[in-house]
Amino acid sequence: MNSHSYFKTHCACAVSLCFFISSLFASLNVCASDVHPIGEKLTYKAYAVGFLPIGTVTQETFTSNFEGRATYCFTGRCYGDYLVYLADVRLGAQVDRYSGQSLYHELEQYGTERRGRRLLFDRMNRKMTYTRLEKDKVTYKVRRVIDAEGDVDDIFGGAFKVRARLGSNVGDYTEVKLVETDKIFHLRVEVVEKTILKIKNVGNFHAMKVVIKPLNLKKEEVFKGLLELDKDVTIFLEEKTKTPLLISSTVPFGFVRPRITVLLSDWQKVPGFEPRPVTEEELKEFEGGE
Repeated sequence: MNSHSYFKTHCACAVSLCFFISSLFASLNVCASDVHPIGEKLTYKAYAVGFLPIGTVTQETFTSNFEGRATYCFTGRCYGDYLVYLADVRLGAQVDRYSGQSLYHELEQYGTERRGRRLLFDRMNRKMTYTRLEKDKVTYKVRRVIDAEGDVDDIFGGAFKVRARLGSNVGDYTEVKLVETDKIFHLRVEVVEKTILKIKNVGNFHAMKVVIKPLNLKKEEVFKGLLELDKDVTIFLEEKTKTPLLISSTVPFGFVRPRITVLLSDWQKVPGFEPRPVTEEELKEFEGGE
């Protein structure tokens, strides 16, 4: 593989990684009054080194059912669609509509590399089964069965907990326990900065920067972020809805460390989940202080 193809291939993988980070803060909500952005669709464009377009990320929310239980279903897709078709990553999660607990998680990756994983939660027995696609690219095999208490969720379906709990002031934080395969991450998500974020052709938004801090690492462990993203990941959320606006991180590939940025490009909103408008006065004050 030549260097050009090598770079494009790994940029596509990097888009996939950033996609999962963005899913942590998707505009999802479960509450007793059933206020939920059913029908919302988010679209993002991904760029390498600030300007090179390398992919598209989409995410949708709707109602469904899983094994006889009413659920919220979250689906996402990340695909390379510019320089060359390289990857198509599809993600899905089923969350109990009443308890808010994750029930099922799946990932399918096509293109340059075929991968797959599934997580099945047994809430009655407080267990989770992790299965992975075998080398034959057809068979799924059980890899682990781990203890999973009621407050443990998958990294995609568990996003609503962050969205529902996180405040909008600097210093506000919430904690969440998420599992990707068989390692449970106890994370603190904290608001560290507030600003106005201007996104070309989309709009101006009240934004807040958040950081992810691991709380359950051993002394010899080094947290690189979920899915091996660097710990310097930058995340900006819309203040009112907690919708992800921008996610950026360097992604290590040997000696090459490109910065990948995932930026909101289209927001199909639903009533009750619109962002707080930025007034002309607020924008003038912000621009005057830049």
